[in-house]
Amino acid sequence: MTVTELNKLLIELDKVERWERYDAWQHTASISSLIANICRDPKERKEPFTLADFNPIKIPGQPIKQQKPKQTWQDQKRIVEIFNAAYGGTDRRKG
Repeated sequence: MTVTELNKLLIELDKVERWERYDAWQHTASISSLIANICRDPKERKEPFTLADFNPIKIPGQPIKQQKPKQTWQDQKRIVEIFNAAYGGTDRRKG
C-alpha cells in the first residue's frame, strides 16, 4: 500500500468516525432543542432553536443541514424491503 492510498483510507475512516459522532449527538440535540423551544420566550428570541444549536459535531465548511442527505422514498422503500426479508415477511406485490 502506498502512502497516497493510506492517506485516502485514513481520510475515509475519519469521515466515518465523524458521522458516527454526529449521529450520536443528534439524539441529545433533538431533546435539548425541544426543551429549549418549550422554555423559549418568543419576545426575546423570535427564531426557534434548531438541532445545529445543540450538536457540537460539525463538518468544517458545511452547514449542519447539508451533512446528511435526505432520504428519498426509494431509499425508504428499500429499507422496508430489507427489513421485510430479514424478518421473514412476504412480499405480496410479486405474484
